[in-house]
Amino acid sequence: MKTVLLFLLILYSVTSNSQQTNHYKSYKDLIKPGWEIDTVIYGDLNGDKINDIVLITIETNQEKFVKNDGLGNEILNTNDRNITVLLANKNKTYSIVASNSTFLPSPQSEESPCLEDPLYNKSIFIKNNLLKINLHYWLSCGSWYVTNYTYTFRYQNLKLELIGLDCNSFHRASGMEERNSVNFLTKKKQTITGLNMFEKSESKPKEKWETIKIDKLYNLSTVTTDDVLGLVQL
Repeated sequence: MKTVLLFLLILYSVTSNSQQTNHYKSYKDLIKPGWEIDTVIYGDLNGDKINDIVLITIETNQEKFVKNDGLGNEILNTNDRNITVLLANKNKTYSIVASNSTFLPSPQSEESPCLEDPLYNKSIFIKNNLLKINLHYWLSCGSWYVTNYTYTFRYQNLKLELIGLDCNSFHRASGMEERNSVNFLTKKKQTITGLNMFEKSESKPKEKWETIKIDKLYNLSTVTTDDVLGLVQL
């Protein structure tokens, strides 16, 4: 009898501790030493009409502020960013459903010192229970192209799964534009070429559809940009 009671006590303790580790009263409880808040986004992701939270944090490591002697920014902030998504519980706590420290880009890059911060204002938002992440690639030198990537995540199967990826790229001098859109649910990719954003009357759009090969849906906790950019790269 004592053995049974001891087992039940241990089981309760393990279960209780496990639940507590994924239940937080505030997103501020997740700020690790050496990190600070970048952005906080509120919105309903699971349809329960309660605001969930998307927390973006960034490192504050002074060694990752790199001096740049060439073109571009004089000081490059190469600190990592982390994205964490918390679902709100009815007991006014939050549970982590996704966390990734390799998906979002740093504000600047040593490889592309002329690149402005891809995570510009209001580039992450929640709409119609979907999480949208927009990454904007604009370089002050080295390229005439401006490229926007929009990742669409939906909460399903207890994960934030990537269901769509859109890419829009145009040439700043000629105005030539190309659009690519991947639907991971239907496994279809749409490509539109022959567009001109400066001279719309001269546009001669051509549309192409093709099937993509994927075995399973990517999710926000594990996906990297390298996993999927090949599907829409121009």
